Amino acid sequence: MYKSTNKELVYPELSYKLVGILFDVYNNLGSGHKEKYYCNAINNSLSDASINFQK
Repeated sequence: MYKSTNKELVYPELSYKLVGILFDVYNNLGSGHKEKYYCNAINNSLSDASINFQK
């Protein structure tokens, strides 16, 4: 099992938002889809959350 030595996240609020978005995308789409569908859904969710990112 992987154990992190770093006890604090650099951007905890952003980290939790990102993890939440990734879980939401997976829960909505389910498994077994091509990567491009997950990428598109994540891109849309990040845009909806007003999180700046680069493709």
